[in-house]
Amino acid sequence: MSTFLLHISKFFQRHTWWSWLIIACILTLSLTLASRMKFKEDINQLIPKSEQSLITQEVLKTVDFTDKIIINIGVEEGGNEDKLVAFAENFLEKLQDSTAFEIKKVQGKVAEEDMLQTYDFIYEHLPLFLNERDYKTIEKKLHQDSIAQIVKSSYKSLISPAGLITKQYIIKDPLQLTSLGLKKLKRLQVGDDFDLYKGFLLTNNRKNILLFISPKFKTSNSAKSEILSENLYTLVNELNENSPDVEANLLGSMLYAVANAKQIKQDIQYTISFALVLLLVILISFYKKYIYLLFYLSPL
Repeated sequence: MSTFLLHISKFFQRHTWWSWLIIACILTLSLTLASRMKFKEDINQLIPKSEQSLITQEVLKTVDFTDKIIINIGVEEGGNEDKLVAFAENFLEKLQDSTAFEIKKVQGKVAEEDMLQTYDFIYEHLPLFLNERDYKTIEKKLHQDSIAQIVKSSYKSLISPAGLITKQYIIKDPLQLTSLGLKKLKRLQVGDDFDLYKGFLLTNNRKNILLFISPKFKTSNSAKSEILSENLYTLVNELNENSPDVEANLLGSMLYAVANAKQIKQDIQYTISFALVLLLVILISFYKKYIYLLFYLSPL
């Protein structure tokens, strides 16, 4: 074996251009393979591999609530729900206008087309939602003075700016009988602590609006999660500065995962840097020549 290595050494001493050619080929191949490397930023990969942990990871990837980002918009004392709605509308408008947010959907606001569908459904099946008390109410509405009052109220609504929206309802249902059926839907509301105001999910104290954001990707994708969280924090801080009476806060497991991923990445960088510096100090103190460091650091 030693004789074979000696022959190789003498060959390269006589033909130095072969050695440089081989070194160039190895370097080119290494750079090509290194350029094709793809790093997967998945914080779940840090969990030790076991049968139980694999089940836990699978659950985390399939449960929807882990992907939700909650926007809690609150108004200070002296403010009202209209300021909350204006803030929430501005927030949603900026989300839709920007391509920096990879968002699948935003929950917490009832779309206008959904409200129209609900109204049409109640209107077409109104008898199914009425009881004896409702029929007595309808009987009172048929009196001449009640009809006059309803027509007067409808006329004011038509000539107001809201008439663009209410016109179709008034023409279809001049006596506003569908409202009796809509009241029955309150039994299906999300809870006693929430209510709908101008299409938004509002707390009963009229001080908070909640929005739920679902990203297009899984929260285990640390790279995309970090970009989305930074963009959301930038947008929320900008809106908070321009709205002194209203303040929005971000909550959600994805934001906590991003913060943990940043801390873990930073700790790894510090650890590797410290180990590398310590290794260099040991090598320099042992060999006394810096040229030897090139041979030891070249694999890195």
